[in-house]
Amino acid sequence: MGLGLLALLLVPLLLILHAPVLAAVVPGALLTVVSLDAFGEREQHALARAQVVGAHDYEDLQRIANATPIEARSQRID
Repeated sequence: MGLGLLALLLVPLLLILHAPVLAAVVPGALLTVVSLDAFGEREQHALARAQVVGAHDYEDLQRIANATPIEARSQRID
């Protein structure tokens, strides 16, 4: 009975002592997981939009010809 009571009293103490470690590790781990998920989604999304346009795809060729190049949307800051 004495050891059980001691164990119950030590659990909050252990949680308090581990709080700084958890506060330092958990947010970093969560940010890492979220950033890796976002990177994976962005990469898959970019690959899904890429396509090969053949000479017979008249609508795609017309869309590409009418597209605004990146240089036209860029602004130079001096």
